[in-house]
Amino acid sequence: MKRFLFLAIIGGMAGVFFQLGMESFLTWQAVFFSIPFAILQIGLLWLLWQCTPLKKVDYLWAGLLWGGGLAIALAPVLAKPIQQIVESLDWPFLLAPLAGTWPEELLKAMGVVIILGCCSRGKPWWGLIIGASIGMGFEAVENIYYAIQGALDHPDADATGMVSTWLGRMIMGPYLHVCCTALSGWGIGQAFFRTDLTKRGRWAIALGWFFIACAIHFVWNWDGGSFASLRLVLDAVVMYGLTGYVFLSQIRKVSRHRVIRQAIAQRPDSARSFSAQTRPPAPVSLGSLTTASPSSSMSEVSSDISSTSS
Repeated sequence: MKRFLFLAIIGGMAGVFFQLGMESFLTWQAVFFSIPFAILQIGLLWLLWQCTPLKKVDYLWAGLLWGGGLAIALAPVLAKPIQQIVESLDWPFLLAPLAGTWPEELLKAMGVVIILGCCSRGKPWWGLIIGASIGMGFEAVENIYYAIQGALDHPDADATGMVSTWLGRMIMGPYLHVCCTALSGWGIGQAFFRTDLTKRGRWAIALGWFFIACAIHFVWNWDGGSFASLRLVLDAVVMYGLTGYVFLSQIRKVSRHRVIRQAIAQRPDSARSFSAQTRPPAPVSLGSLTTASPSSSMSEVSSDISSTSS
């Protein structure tokens, strides 16, 4: 599993770098100056994450590279047949919701499954954090692609189109992929590491959270229609509210467990010695007692009688 993960990440990153290299021939300024924006976006989420107790997670780097590598590279490949089906049915309003939701969420969720499968230990919230890292890698590289397209489409200057695209995507719906993949990963993490679930329960909780993430992404990608602004606002409230609730609940849970462990570890020695002093004595084993034989006891009695008679 670890070897497959390593090869998948290497192959995905190679594909992304190749595509960005080809785009740089069209507008190298947009590619070059998009990198600081991507670092800024990742850095803000990293600083926020460092303020929480949810830090000790294995293979976190693999999540970032999976999302920004293999997932973003294969998403257009899986979206192509869906796009052709939707166009043949003449359903343009479902093009972005279907072709832009299911391939992306499926590839990102596969990354969570493979990375958690490489972990020999873990907690359910590991899926939450690894899912967020996969979504962050995916979103950062996707924003670079959109910034390149914005630079090419702008009539005046590539830099203006690139900057306006980055600002628009960071202000309107920031961390969409982070939230969706974190929710999907939360279900997968529970399926991996909760011990009170049956096999059917593991499948149900993993698929349930996966479909919740897909539904949020589906509604977000819905193009046009009546009450479009209201729909986006409601979807954002559900997405950020549900993600925030899950994160805060796990932060409280981990913090509470940490306080209990520290209280036990820092218990004063005087209390320990006092408890040892007030502990009742241990019972004496019968095997340690020596009992006299009947013959020896009779000889002792006879000797006492003879001594008194003399």
